[in-house]
Amino acid sequence: MEAQEVAHLKRAIATHIASTCLVDADEASIDHDHDLLTSGIIDSMGVMELVGFVEETFGIAVDDQDILPENFRSVSAIAQYVARKQAGGAGDAWQNEVANFVRFVGDSLDSNAIVLVANHGDDALLRFSSQTGWHFPRDKTGRYAGYNPTDDAEAIAQIEAQLAVGATHIAFPASEAWWLDHYAGLRARLESADGEVARSDGAVIFALMRQ
Repeated sequence: MEAQEVAHLKRAIATHIASTCLVDADEASIDHDHDLLTSGIIDSMGVMELVGFVEETFGIAVDDQDILPENFRSVSAIAQYVARKQAGGAGDAWQNEVANFVRFVGDSLDSNAIVLVANHGDDALLRFSSQTGWHFPRDKTGRYAGYNPTDDAEAIAQIEAQLAVGATHIAFPASEAWWLDHYAGLRARLESADGEVARSDGAVIFALMRQ
């Protein structure tokens, strides 16, 4: 699905959340990567309401096994889930993408690697056979932080913080490759100081080293 179509999904979802869950808010005021569940904006009943909304609005069927935090944690996560379903056979396609990414990391790095994975809270992307996977960005408890860095400086600071506690690499699945365009300063830091380790089907891994 084209980026502009995903952006349209995000606007529609954010508008719905603003009108049903928030007071005196509009679509523009909602951070698309904000963790709706952890912050309490959406509760379990709210998730079910969202399920009904996306089914009716976007013409998809949400399977019971798809009602997971990683699919409904943020506006971005919901939009990506809808996009995958609308693509047709999206469940299988996404599972294949995850499996290929996990295999790619497993084949590219030593077993003692601790790998940051840019994502929106999908634990499946961290299930390597021997390496340790961490969400990026992540909070102090190790969970997905629920938001993306505001700028290059914050992104690099988060990298440095995770490097200090043991992270050895950072990996970007193909669906998260936009990071390297959006955070140009982060990309420059990774390419100049650390170096690309491997690349496959749009996914890329960088080593992390102190500057």
